[in-house]
Parts: sequence; structure tokens; C-alpha cells
Amino acid sequence: MAEIINLSAEREARTEHLSGSAHCLDCGHKWEAVAPIETRWLECPGCHGERGTWRGHCTIDERYVCNCGNDLYQIGREFTQCVACGARIFEWPS
Repeated sequence: MAEIINLSAEREARTEHLSGSAHCLDCGHKWEAVAPIETRWLECPGCHGERGTWRGHCTIDERYVCNCGNDLYQIGREFTQCVACGARIFEWPS
């Protein structure tokens, strides 16, 4: 009998991957992760939520850090909000 090959697993094994420090925006867990380059959200090994993201994946001269320690924000039409704790960082004038 012939061996059955999982083409999806083979394809993933041959794609380029990133490795590095990651953290969870929900529970704050930190770990070393490996994932395909196009992966946006990582599964947290602590809480198993899909809110893990890479730490330090880009270099910038100046960054804004919320009081909770997060530096990722959601920018909307009315305000800018920390995605980790929900604090409003800036409200647009009406």
C-alpha cells in the first residue's frame, strides 16, 4: 500500500518562517514562537487565544506605550484605543 502524504503539511514545512519573541495581548504571556512569515496572530500557549503577536518585529525611532505596557493601538474615526486594555489614548475633537 502506498504512503499517503499530507500536501498541506508539506507545503507549510517548505515555506519561510519567522522565529522570535512573542507576547499575548490578552493574558500577557511571553514565549519564543515560530510561524510562517504571513502569520498575523499567534496562538498563545498560555490562554490558547489567538491574540499573540511578535515583539520587536520592527525598528522605529519613537513609540508610544500604554500604561499597561502595550504598544499596539486601534485607530478609529473618533478615538485611538489600546488593543490590550481598551484605554482611550486620544480622542479626536468634534
